[in-house]
Amino acid sequence: MWFRRVSPALPSVAFLVLLNVLFRLPQLINAGNVHSDAAIVGLQTEHLLRGEWSWFIWGTSYEGILDVLFLAPAFLIFGHGPLVLMAVPLALHIVANLLAWDVLRRRLSPHRAFLLSLVLVFTPQAINGVALYEPRQGSITCMFAAIWFFDRASSWKHPPVALAAGAVLLPVGLYADLFVLQMVVVILVFGILTLWDERPSLKTAAVRVAAIAVPFGIGLLALRWIQRAANVGETPTSLSWDQLGPNFHLLWDKCLGWVLGYKVYQPFIRSQPALWHPPGWFAVFQKVGAALFVMLILSALALVFARRIPWTLRRLGILGAGCAIASFVGFLLSTSPVDVWSARYLAPIVWMAPFALAPMAYRLTGRGAAVWLGPYLLTAAVGGWVSYAGSVDGFWPRLDPRGQAIDERELGAILRSKGVRAGMADYWLAYRLTYLWDEVPVLAPFTGWERYWPYREAASRADPYVLVFHPMEPFSRPEPFEQALRERQVPYDKVVVGDFTALIVRRR
Repeated sequence: MWFRRVSPALPSVAFLVLLNVLFRLPQLINAGNVHSDAAIVGLQTEHLLRGEWSWFIWGTSYEGILDVLFLAPAFLIFGHGPLVLMAVPLALHIVANLLAWDVLRRRLSPHRAFLLSLVLVFTPQAINGVALYEPRQGSITCMFAAIWFFDRASSWKHPPVALAAGAVLLPVGLYADLFVLQMVVVILVFGILTLWDERPSLKTAAVRVAAIAVPFGIGLLALRWIQRAANVGETPTSLSWDQLGPNFHLLWDKCLGWVLGYKVYQPFIRSQPALWHPPGWFAVFQKVGAALFVMLILSALALVFARRIPWTLRRLGILGAGCAIASFVGFLLSTSPVDVWSARYLAPIVWMAPFALAPMAYRLTGRGAAVWLGPYLLTAAVGGWVSYAGSVDGFWPRLDPRGQAIDERELGAILRSKGVRAGMADYWLAYRLTYLWDEVPVLAPFTGWERYWPYREAASRADPYVLVFHPMEPFSRPEPFEQALRERQVPYDKVVVGDFTALIVRRR
């Protein structure tokens, strides 16, 4: 009986999984191109498996270890290589995609539900950067799971159970990453709106509201207790009207375009990604696709009172449009956005778009929905693919030396052969190389964000120690360090491997 109900959906499930993997194949075959933020999660997972516990991701007060806990069994089964580190968040992204699809297929025709789900398949870098690199995807998947439980509540035998499950997942997601705060309030409202699915009696409504409020409140208290037990500092973000002007310029000039697909950046240099210049006709097509996409999202607000559309679809529209507006306003007032990479703070616009599009899709034929949404899907697919930069050659994935970590592994072997066990590098090199080298040697950052203090202590004691540089990191130049060593008459050896430069320094 169960298989008969599920089997018609299997082709859609399989196709969504396949498309998600194929679209991200360039990065999967170049998993060695892991960055330091993701490498920290891999390193912390290895330490967790050795018994070293921490409530939060190293160096943060706003990212819990949910992603570490997801990663740990995968490391035990498949090893701790870069591909496993990338595959786990991708698997969580696919789960989120399937949860969204399952919510939509219960309200729309199969073809329209599948079409809207493609918004989470062909995505810009702001989504791919989360779906392929730790941390954050765990918190996003919690949000989709909460929506799934809330949406299912009215059809469950015991609705309060489903509502409570959804409510618990919201503070779990907040613990995993405070980033989802911009979605949590809207999703909580969505959970309350599901009470109108059946128009229950006052007593029944009170029970269901309690089923949401009590677990959510307990979860927030537990989160506060964890923060105090972990003795972490204050979260480094806030809202301020003073941010409105500079954030608006950053949003309008760079970030919004990258999220909506009409601007594409290629990260050849990490802090200064290059703007891709498409043919003129395609640039116009990109803007048309983005404009239609925004219009479709905002249509959910216009259709709230359209009684010809089932209430269950209208509340999905409120959810999707509400998260988009919360993300937009939050970006404008937050102290966190600083550069083009801050486009990630607008990513909820895309994540929740399938729900915002649901009311309009209901009014359109399957072909009509494809005509309106197709331009955005195409521009998002092209933009996401182009953002892979060195990992693609036109339409085809290609092996990138950095993605294969060939030079990195050779340099690590040379350093180990010379007895080097610790050193320093630019932040974006330090933890990446420490992870690829299995912590032999370990590297601490020259300056800036200190993620794991024992690495700093090892670097301060090591003799010899190493300084590592690479031109992809614009603040990573060996010349000033060499000059300082020569002026102090400190002996050192210089090792060059590919684009890497390593200065091996002896203290005595």
